[in-house]
Amino acid sequence: MFQSATNSDTVLLTAIWVASLVLVSLSVLALLALAALRSLRDLGREREQACADALSANIRNLLASRVEIAPAMLPKLQHRVVRASIAVLIGYFRNLEGEARQRLKQLLEVWEIEPALARLYRKSPRLQKLQILAIFSHLDTPSSLDLVRQQLSSEDQHIRLAALRTMVRRDPEIALENLVDLTNRSRARDMQLLATTLRRQGPRAISALEALAGAGAMEGCLRSALEGLAAIGAAETRLDLTTLANHASPRVRSSVALLAAGIVSPAGATALLRLAEDPEPAVRESAALAIGLRRRADLIEILTALITDRVWSVRFRAAQALAELGPPGRAVLRHLPDPGPGTIRIVEEVLYASGRAT
Repeated sequence: MFQSATNSDTVLLTAIWVASLVLVSLSVLALLALAALRSLRDLGREREQACADALSANIRNLLASRVEIAPAMLPKLQHRVVRASIAVLIGYFRNLEGEARQRLKQLLEVWEIEPALARLYRKSPRLQKLQILAIFSHLDTPSSLDLVRQQLSSEDQHIRLAALRTMVRRDPEIALENLVDLTNRSRARDMQLLATTLRRQGPRAISALEALAGAGAMEGCLRSALEGLAAIGAAETRLDLTTLANHASPRVRSSVALLAAGIVSPAGATALLRLAEDPEPAVRESAALAIGLRRRADLIEILTALITDRVWSVRFRAAQALAELGPPGRAVLRHLPDPGPGTIRIVEEVLYASGRAT
């Protein structure tokens, strides 16, 4: 029996030793394979970098020369060259202006690289697609604009927004339904970026911004949409300003004030009257500031009430707004009934320190 137990222990130890040896061998093989893959990756990167450096030098020499560019002067559009051209072209477009940029566009037209980039785009990962869209934003060809326009309906949120920015940079006519569709399909975290981009479309984007504001989005998105409408200079809106003036967030109510001051219908004045009585001083300040920025002399009574506000900062904003209204507003400041010492100092600072005493 003792001999049998000894044999069992020997077999067990041998098995453990063999298993350990196999595991060590596999680990060594895995490390060697990983090292080989890293070497191949580094070699590929070095070859890509060498290709990019050679391409960059070639383009730089052609841009600096005065000779007419011919296709034979440019490298063949092999896959590696097309991939390397992306970073090279982005760098040149970022740094060149005027005639140099125009010559670069001529070079690309002679090289006929746009179709190659379009083919690469279809099978590229997201980052490379965004880079190609950045290049297409600088081109002038209808075909490049068509590819960008198609991406406005992409399922990828980042691609859609990049396509929109590209379209805005090239300043084409973007169909209004595309703007509204982008607004409705955008994720909440991208809404502020979308609102900022839509502002650059000017009055054409009003419907899209109204859709953004009316989508029940989170606070930051709603504020961006309202401030976008105000920045565009919307004089009319389909939004219910009275409801928005009672929004739970004081920051949203402040944004409503900026928009309401530019609305010519009675709804704008009604909202501002409500906001001028808001319990939050910051909202009352925004109401006064907005009236002054828009120079709404017809709303001078709201400022006349705010100039007696219990909060110093609100009185100061109201005084500034009255001064912005010109002679009628400055007349109100000079003839305030029974102003306190703090209000007198405010009036002196606004009228005299700013050189508007006359």
